[in-house]
Amino acid sequence: MFASAQGKTVKIWDRQHDECQYKLDGHSHQIECFDYFSGGDFDKLYIVTGSQDKTAKIWDCENAGCVQTLEGHAGPVRAVCYHQNLSLLITGCSDGSIHLWNSTTFRLEHKLNFADFGLLSSVACLKGSKRIAIRSREGLALVDIDIEDKKDSDVESITTTASMNDTGPITEENGVAADHISDDHLAQGVVYVHTEIIGKVNSACTIDVHPTKPWMVITQANKFVHVWDYHTKVVEWTIQIKGAKVSSAKFIASQDWIVAGTTRGFLHVYDCESRKEIRRLCEHPKSITSLAVDDDALELVLSASIDGKILIWSYWHYYHARRRSTWHLEKTFDAGSQCLKQVAFIAPSVHRSSSTIIATARDGTVKIWDPDRSDGCREFTLAADSGQIVECFDWFSRGTDIYLVTGSRDNTAKIWDIEDGSCVRTLEGHADHVTVVCYHPDLSMLITGSRDGSIRLWNSTTFRFEHELNFDLGSLSSLACIKGSTRIAIGYERGLVLADICTQEHRA
Repeated sequence: MFASAQGKTVKIWDRQHDECQYKLDGHSHQIECFDYFSGGDFDKLYIVTGSQDKTAKIWDCENAGCVQTLEGHAGPVRAVCYHQNLSLLITGCSDGSIHLWNSTTFRLEHKLNFADFGLLSSVACLKGSKRIAIRSREGLALVDIDIEDKKDSDVESITTTASMNDTGPITEENGVAADHISDDHLAQGVVYVHTEIIGKVNSACTIDVHPTKPWMVITQANKFVHVWDYHTKVVEWTIQIKGAKVSSAKFIASQDWIVAGTTRGFLHVYDCESRKEIRRLCEHPKSITSLAVDDDALELVLSASIDGKILIWSYWHYYHARRRSTWHLEKTFDAGSQCLKQVAFIAPSVHRSSSTIIATARDGTVKIWDPDRSDGCREFTLAADSGQIVECFDWFSRGTDIYLVTGSRDNTAKIWDIEDGSCVRTLEGHADHVTVVCYHPDLSMLITGSRDGSIRLWNSTTFRFEHELNFDLGSLSSLACIKGSTRIAIGYERGLVLADICTQEHRA
């Protein structure tokens, strides 16, 4: 038997009888590609088709019926193939996205994105390996895909290594076809991602990582704070705060403390050794929305509230018969009546004698107080072009220059020069609100995450898009870097993801 595609239909032919046996008809637009595979208990034969209607369909060749429609691509599906060694169906879209599907359950397993390499034209499997070749208008990508089966149903892992040739289009004329690749054609820009999905840690609204111990402190918009060991993957300690929900929690690592802010405006301080509350502070009349800690130089804590107030707290501890701590309210900043969503320090350095304070407000602005300015502590505003609400931010430095990266409800992230307030780059590609951003100092990467569940990795020097991740775990709410490593923690609606991200430089 053999098949041919014409218009919206695939025809199945019997070579012996020289006639069309049946038709597969169900796409609303022209079919671009197809492949076949066998599976199931009775080794049934299936055909997978890709169409301009942005879907792929699975067809049972025995009864000529559509058994599954694979959705999620934003443009025409230009390439489909079945990888026998991985038991994966692979679909490729004209926008450069690649989706990997389980060939038994037809569940979406992973997403790759090669948008920077132009219009995608074909995908081929390298038989006897776990590799695929992806051909586009601007280059060729060779991808290693490794899925690890885990006995624990809460944990699953997938690894992808992508090597990209970006020297120009690869054609038959220059000696390289999509189904035959030598190492001479591989570029140096490799992103390697190993992930573990921890299904039992759900809806992590905020995540903070201890700088020296394998601990994360996680809040979930309820009255609990969880201290989680990411080596053993167990909850070491749970704090219950009565009468209010916890909005944010941070480590004060030098003292082995945890500080938590609540919707009643209280700050609760806990000692990790004794696991007891050692201080309770109340100066905010309304809900605390965000906390920040400067634990290295000044021993300060920032607390921000929905009433637009930012409080600066100093702390220290001393030993006299038993361990004690002293907290003092140093200063109050007023950001107006706008609800503050996030607050942070830019820590002192050789270029700055004191910490700069940054806060995002619901009016779509970022406000900055810089004590080093000659005219005292003043604020200026970074206004997004669209006037959309700024959801999140982080900061990073290049030499003596400091930049902010902000995420907004206009589905973009923006890079700002903190000195003059100018926007130097807009990062596009997410399909929904950008809810988390962070700079990973050990990778020199900017990481943006969206409510649509996607994570995008960007070069922090060129701001070039490098890689996309998606774990099909619902809305993304939090993200934190594990300092001193190449790992990040990602909080989703239906699970926590630990991802180890390496470039070829780090693997070497």
